[in-house]
Amino acid sequence: MIVLSCPVMAGNASETTLAQATQTISKSMNSDWSLGSPTARVSLIEYGSLTCGHCAQLNNEVLPSIKANYIDTGRLRYVFRPFPTAPMPLSLALHALTRCSGPRAYYKLADAFFRRQNEIFAAAQGETGAKATVFAISEDFGGLSFAQSEACLKDEAVKKWIMVHVEQGQEIGLTGTPTLFLESAKGRTKLDFPYDVATLSTAIDRALLAIGTSSAKPIKGKKR
Repeated sequence: MIVLSCPVMAGNASETTLAQATQTISKSMNSDWSLGSPTARVSLIEYGSLTCGHCAQLNNEVLPSIKANYIDTGRLRYVFRPFPTAPMPLSLALHALTRCSGPRAYYKLADAFFRRQNEIFAAAQGETGAKATVFAISEDFGGLSFAQSEACLKDEAVKKWIMVHVEQGQEIGLTGTPTLFLESAKGRTKLDFPYDVATLSTAIDRALLAIGTSSAKPIKGKKR
């Protein structure tokens, strides 16, 4: 039994509700929080779900290398956008909590949810559900007290933020997660599978070369 719930359903919200969400959401809630230099000329955009096994594999096994070689060296900006998948109530709750953790803890908490995904799933099948496990992770990695986590799941602005990204994903034709895009002054390119280190590195190198940025060295002044 899954105890956590959030009354926003990907693909089931009305167009009117989504439009209202887009209009009323605050500027801060509608903005992206990113990893890497904000002035990086190439961005890697992921639409992913915190309950997606393939997304967890990407996070746990592939992104560490991409982060070390491109994000930490200032050449690539990385953005994770929510596109919840089944089990929907749990997925929506996890995405809400990452947002409530704030820009400094957003990626730290998302990483913790991915790395402890199996533990969360196992707890969700128990009699008391995943609430205690998820809230404990949110406290340890996101700095949210249990009371703050409870309040987060009732926060209308957070629900609207999720819905806005669901709408964006639907508009660009997402059919599954994870889905990756590279964006630069040259435009946006959807990346094909496989999402492994070698394939992503090749795509990023090509994007950097296309805009005249060397892929061999970090941007001057950026720390490794």
